Amino acid sequence: MMSRQRAPTSIASSPRIRSYDFHRAIGLLAHAESRGGDPIRAEALFKSATDISTLSETYYNYASFLAAQQRTAEAREWAQKILAKKPTMPRYLQRRERPWFPQSQGADQESLKSRSLKSEHV
Repeated sequence: MMSRQRAPTSIASSPRIRSYDFHRAIGLLAHAESRGGDPIRAEALFKSATDISTLSETYYNYASFLAAQQRTAEAREWAQKILAKKPTMPRYLQRRERPWFPQSQGADQESLKSRSLKSEHV
């Protein structure tokens, strides 16, 4: 049985790392932690990622995490942040972030949970 190796928490909070564009990586690490069953660490990493990143993917993964934690009001709030960005985005960014808009529109607890479960199997 293989043990899951963990990246040190200090990586996400290191000022040197934060000066580079590792925002998406921190968000994906948080997403992996939430899938791996460590909600406390995932919460800390998501907070760090959302403080420095505005990626819709990170916002959506955080909303999915919150929905899985039965925190539906917060999950809807983060999904609404994705939709609120759309009207002010240039077209090239709208195209890049297009997959996250429809997913955020049905931001109730069950739809977020079912979509996040589907993405695990892809």
